[in-house]
Amino acid sequence: MAKTARTLTTALAVSATLLTARGATASDAAARATIVLHVDDFSGLPADDLNAAVTVAGRIFASAGIRTIWVYGRDRAPRADGALHLTVLVLSKKMAERKIANDLVDSNVLGQAASSCGRAYILSHRIKELATRNERRVGDLLGRVVAHEVGHLLLPENGHSPTGIMTSSLDLNTTALVAFTSEQTAAIRVRVASAN
Repeated sequence: MAKTARTLTTALAVSATLLTARGATASDAAARATIVLHVDDFSGLPADDLNAAVTVAGRIFASAGIRTIWVYGRDRAPRADGALHLTVLVLSKKMAERKIANDLVDSNVLGQAASSCGRAYILSHRIKELATRNERRVGDLLGRVVAHEVGHLLLPENGHSPTGIMTSSLDLNTTALVAFTSEQTAAIRVRVASAN
């Protein structure tokens, strides 16, 4: 009887260890599929537009299996969490105009990505003007531009594609969720996983 009890106890311990290991593996995979976006907003856009942008960009990344954590201003998350940390700067009109002049940015560009420092620069005044001219919601376009520029930070050089969120120009004719291609999704997931 004691031998049976020891065997049962050992079997339960092994099962518990395997289940715990399996749970940790799933948890580790979830952690590897997370990016932390540190947002510095200098734009003065209404909170509703910024919240809508976070929702849109979050959905785009979620469709690629990537969880986004948004950290604002001085509210900084610790960097020793195993996630990939990137910065999104939503520039004011004055800041954007200075960047446009310094970098000779084309008139149709809504944002830029600097992979070397992990920063996406968002030209919010241009997005607002484009949204107003085309009777679109600022938050929707802003979210798509943020996702596109962060996509550049995660993808190999250039990163443009003929379809999806990484096209070289913003498609104003669709209000549907625009996603990364399957190839881009795979590349992004590898990049995020390798950041650990």
